[in-house]
Amino acid sequence: MRAVTRRAVLAGAATAGVAATLTFRAGSKAPALAIYDSRLPEARLFAEQARARGIALHDIANEDANLWRASRAISRASGWSVIGMTGWTDWVSLRGLFAGQGLRVQQEARRHSPLRATATTFEWALA
Repeated sequence: MRAVTRRAVLAGAATAGVAATLTFRAGSKAPALAIYDSRLPEARLFAEQARARGIALHDIANEDANLWRASRAISRASGWSVIGMTGWTDWVSLRGLFAGQGLRVQQEARRHSPLRATATTFEWALA
């Protein structure tokens, strides 16, 4: 039998929280893209939930140049929406980039993580 550790309990709580926010915010139409930063533990859990829902993923941890190229294809006219969980600096950059494509902030929330001491993770939605 496997021992229950504090880390496992915290990871389970974070997963449940991410699943709840994706379900609550999903609405009737699934987003076209989920952007996340794999350097953040809670963002990796967010990505797992998005992948399970069939949402295309983009990790900004090491592929910043590809994101900027891919994002130019997204516009308000296409009816796409984008969700994400990133750090503050990446969120500000992405928000400005997608604003140029006609997407506007629908939701933005600072997420406190039991996995880290600081709350620098933001969950957001653009449409």
